[in-house]
Amino acid sequence: MVRTCKKLVKVLQTGEKCDLNAVPFTGDLVNSQTWRVYAPFLKGMRLVYNHSGSLVLSDKGYSFAEKPTRRKLADLMQDRFRLFGEMLDVVSKAPVTIEEADKKICRKYGLNLNNLSNTRKRMDWLEILG
Repeated sequence: MVRTCKKLVKVLQTGEKCDLNAVPFTGDLVNSQTWRVYAPFLKGMRLVYNHSGSLVLSDKGYSFAEKPTRRKLADLMQDRFRLFGEMLDVVSKAPVTIEEADKKICRKYGLNLNNLSNTRKRMDWLEILG
């Protein structure tokens, strides 16, 4: 995810106009998708916005492009997604399953989550970020 995000932001940094239905040319990304597939994540992280049907880098996008590190992406995610950093704290203490992490987060923050999807998503992101 970090590598893909870096490459996509670099392409947009050139100012090249991108059609949402086009596949970005990033060099060596395997199984590249269209911009339309990548857009929800990039927009959700506030790295880009849609301007007249094309994605454009935001100020945060330009900042990330200047220093595209795992840490910078993790910081952006922490700002956008509730309990992302807190999940890192849970998994940093000892290896845990998704179910165990979910129980610890729920107990620590007084939550009553109906399913494991949010915990699983955050655990996946942390794994991808290394």
